[in-house]
Amino acid sequence: MAAPPPYVIAYAGEPGAFAEDAVLAAFGDVARTPLGSFRDVFAAVTAGDAAAGVVPIENVIHGTVRENYDLLLEFPLVIAGEVTVPVDLCLAALPGQSLDDIERVYSHIQALGQAEGFLRSRPWQLLSTYNTAGAGKAIVERGAPMLVASSFSKNFALYDERVGGLSIVGADATETASLLSHAKGVVRANYSNPPAHGGEIVATILGDGELRARWIEEVSVMRERINGNRRAFVSGLRAAGAPGGHEGLLRQRGMFSLLPLGEERVARLRDEFAIYVVGKGRINVAGLTEANLGPVCRAVAVVTS
Repeated sequence: MAAPPPYVIAYAGEPGAFAEDAVLAAFGDVARTPLGSFRDVFAAVTAGDAAAGVVPIENVIHGTVRENYDLLLEFPLVIAGEVTVPVDLCLAALPGQSLDDIERVYSHIQALGQAEGFLRSRPWQLLSTYNTAGAGKAIVERGAPMLVASSFSKNFALYDERVGGLSIVGADATETASLLSHAKGVVRANYSNPPAHGGEIVATILGDGELRARWIEEVSVMRERINGNRRAFVSGLRAAGAPGGHEGLLRQRGMFSLLPLGEERVARLRDEFAIYVVGKGRINVAGLTEANLGPVCRAVAVVTS
C-alpha cells in the first residue's frame, strides 16, 4: 500500500482524527486531505481527486460501520488493503471544567458506543457528531452552542416520508432565537412547506410522556430481538459446522451484518437455496426468524465449507 507523493489520500474528519492515524499507518506521511463525510471520501476517489480513501469498516467493540458498506455498494470502488489502528479515547472539556460540570458529551457514534459503560455511569446526554476530532473542534471553537441533526427513519419507522429533527443549542435564549430565525430562513428558501405528517407523528410521541415511554420500550424490545437473533445466528452457524470464527457478529450492532461470502457464494445461496442477500454478503439480521434460522445457517455452512 505504498502511495508516494504527489498522490493525495482522503479521509473523513479533522486532522488528528483516528482516520488520519490510519492513513499514516497505511501510507506513511503522504499528502492527505480531510473531508466532511465518508460519502465525500468515496466521491473524491471516484472523481480522481484522491488516489485512495481510508474509511473505517469495523470496530471490534461496537461492530460494523454500516454506512461504508452501503457506500461500497453504491460507488465503483473496492477494498485494496486494510490496517488496524488502536483507539484510545479521552474525555476532553474546556479548561476549568470538572466532571460534575459536564451535561452533554459529543462524539462519533462509534466512540460513544466504545465508551458506553463509562458514559452511562453518569447522567450525561450523549450526542453524536460526524467525527471524534470534529467533536473536540466544535467544543473549542463554539463552546456549547451547536446544531444536532437526527433521522427518524429506523427508530420511528418513518420511511415513506423521510423526516428528522434539527436541534439548536444556543448559549442563551437570545442566541437561540437568532439561530432559529436563520434556520427558518434556510427552510423557507429550500422547500418552504415540507410534508408535516411524519414530523407531527414524532412530535406527538415525544411530547407525550406515556407515548414516549411506550416508544422507548418498543425500541428496546426491537433492539433485544435483534441482539437475540445475533446470538441465535452464531449458535446456529457453529452447530451447522460453518468454518471460521463468528464472534464478530455478537459485537456488532444494528439490523445488518456483512458475512465474508463474496459474489460466488452469494450466487450459490440464491440459486441453490433460494436465500437472497446483497451482492457482497450483507444480511438483515432482523429478518431471521425461528422458522428460517436453521435453513439459513445450514446453507451458509454448505457454501463456505
